[in-house]
Amino acid sequence: FFGPDGAQLKQGQTWRNPKLAQTLRRIAQGGPDAFYKGAIASEIVNAVAKAPTNPTAMTLADIAGYTAKERAPLCGLYRAYRVCSVPPSTSGGTTVLQIPGLLEHFPSARLQPRTLSAVHLISEASRLAYADRAYWLGDPDFVTVPLQGLTDHAYLDMRGRMIDPMRSMGLAKAGTPPMQKTELLKYAPMRPQIEHGTSHLAVVDDRGEAVSMTTSVEAAFGARISAAGFILNNQLTDFSFEPVIDGMPVANAPAPGKRPMSAMSPAIIFAPDGKFFAAVGSPGGRQIIAYVAQAVINLIDGQLSMQDVSAAPRHVNMNGATMIEKGTVLDSFAPQLTAMGHQVRSIGFDSGVNGIRRTDRGYEGGADPRREGVALGD
Repeated sequence: FFGPDGAQLKQGQTWRNPKLAQTLRRIAQGGPDAFYKGAIASEIVNAVAKAPTNPTAMTLADIAGYTAKERAPLCGLYRAYRVCSVPPSTSGGTTVLQIPGLLEHFPSARLQPRTLSAVHLISEASRLAYADRAYWLGDPDFVTVPLQGLTDHAYLDMRGRMIDPMRSMGLAKAGTPPMQKTELLKYAPMRPQIEHGTSHLAVVDDRGEAVSMTTSVEAAFGARISAAGFILNNQLTDFSFEPVIDGMPVANAPAPGKRPMSAMSPAIIFAPDGKFFAAVGSPGGRQIIAYVAQAVINLIDGQLSMQDVSAAPRHVNMNGATMIEKGTVLDSFAPQLTAMGHQVRSIGFDSGVNGIRRTDRGYEGGADPRREGVALGD
């Protein structure tokens, strides 16, 4: 960020954005139409038409024709806790529900944080879930997503029995969920992509109403174009870069009016008594799913505090190498994981697991020390 004189702003300096203030006032006064029509829409169209690289032919009609869709939450049970997240077109909720669901037949003692067994088992479940994600998921308005089958308890139990507690399966293949016309669902797995520029927040108000919200502009500065005081997103890159692979269509191929598949995974968890238990989520690109799934397991199986959940050592497997967080206790597991058949990489992670948990004494918040988040309350 730079000041009016072109000098880069330093830490502690105040950056003012009067254009954004004007935009927020317009939306407050005029509602959604103030954004999708009128001056703000005109500024967006003008900005992308004059982009220094890859200018586009976006029109006012394109923006006016967009409709935000409210979709039913996707929920599943894990050890009597009800875990709810978002359905496709994002892949996050489906895959987050799959990972613990694949592990439910293992006792909680095998899934305790900072243990070799947890790293191995969660990595193996993640392989299976990420394989399904790459094959089956996309915008349900354009492709048939076997959502009920992918989260079916019997299907997850059957897939989970493929996990060897002592040996890695290596590259996993997508399964065939039940109750689907599979002859209509022949897709090629999408190749992995990288994204940055996501944030997550969790809030509980005085009435006990909870929000778990993940937001993203995809890249660190989105499309690197600003209009009306804000950065335009780069979510088009959440589509598959290859619409056809090996002669087969990809479920997440781009198309007019289609919504891309992200990994955003905001979750709200309800205790066995039906009351709110926790709200949690994270930024981190495709690794979001692994971060949130581990948070769910650490909350339920590990019974960790929310701050401990936020700070816990990370490990991620997206159906490839098993990545463990460098400089943590997990580093010591590398020889054993290698002996079990894992291809191990020790790396740093930029997770941002933030959340709130209900306790007998009230609420407790947690903010990931790897980022700039903070937990605050009354």
